[in-house]
Amino acid sequence: MNMRPLRFKLSIVLMLLTTVAFAQSDAQKSTGQSAAQKSFDKLKTLAGTWQGLVKADPPQADWVNKPMRISLRVTSRGTRLCMR
Repeated sequence: MNMRPLRFKLSIVLMLLTTVAFAQSDAQKSTGQSAAQKSFDKLKTLAGTWQGLVKADPPQADWVNKPMRISLRVTSRGTRLCMR
């Protein structure tokens, strides 16, 4: 039994598999980020300290027009948004 045809076929199959893998990664790059990633990137732009007046629905007498401060920061190498 001659192993040369089998080795040749195997090398062709391996080359085709790598071509498919690279084509898939290129397709993902061309389409860009997922919708979820795009949304999260927009949320990350809100990082900082925010101030405003509290409003509640239904209205709470002890909350109405009280000042409130919220801090948002991006943590975990850009994968989380923490609020304080």
